[in-house]
Amino acid sequence: LARLGHEWQGDVIIVTQNIDDLHEQAGQVNVWHMHGVLGRALCMKCRAACEYKGDLSTATACVSCGAVGGMRPDVVWFGEIPRHLKEIEAALADCVLYCSIGTSGEVSPASQFVMDARRGGALTVELNIAITCRSLQHNEELRGPASVTVPQLVDMLLTKS
Repeated sequence: LARLGHEWQGDVIIVTQNIDDLHEQAGQVNVWHMHGVLGRALCMKCRAACEYKGDLSTATACVSCGAVGGMRPDVVWFGEIPRHLKEIEAALADCVLYCSIGTSGEVSPASQFVMDARRGGALTVELNIAITCRSLQHNEELRGPASVTVPQLVDMLLTKS
């Protein structure tokens, strides 16, 4: 995906539900983390987020406002609203290709992304090891592990461009 991001003529936006930074480590620059990112802390007092690699405790002070006792991992917990939803909605309305990679497709709001992309006229492709509850909503599918299907798709896209 990082290769696609660097070589594709248009924008490549990675929307991930993962909280790790593996996309960034691979060199991808346009990554939207719906569920936040480990290695960052969020202040519940002033809502400032910052890089934070150490342990958090009730004694941890916010680097922005100085408040103590309100720092937590910068990840979305159950019942909280995922991040970047307005940006994702706009991107889905304008995209030409939407790929769903290695997800069950069952968790909202991501479960609706394929239909949002289709309403905007995008070609939709599901890359997954097995059929999911959203498989029939996609135009195309590639079955197998992501370690195989993603490089195949990237090669195909870059060969056609």
